[in-house]
Amino acid sequence: MLQHVAAAFPEIYVKLMFGIAGTPGEIGMLEEFADLLNSANARKQAGFYTDFDPDSGLWSVPAAVSEPEFGKIHALVGQFVAETQRQTDDFISFRATAAGSSPAR
Repeated sequence: MLQHVAAAFPEIYVKLMFGIAGTPGEIGMLEEFADLLNSANARKQAGFYTDFDPDSGLWSVPAAVSEPEFGKIHALVGQFVAETQRQTDDFISFRATAAGSSPAR
């Protein structure tokens, strides 16, 4: 959970790591974020995931989700996709640089 907080709210994460109390607004944001993360598995049916049940031969359908809920989940997923891409790009760049350099002797 801390990794997600650090990525989504770095300024709040730093405060917490140094023992600095968050503002009521920051605490509210963290509580909402924690609720969203804690319910993420159950909410994977929120339009991002479908599944086929071979026993019944039926597709599962996304659960009923309101437009505001979908927007929150979509924004969160977008942040994770963007961060994953950033890390992948950094690694590829590092790997290319390392491959082009000679080892230190």
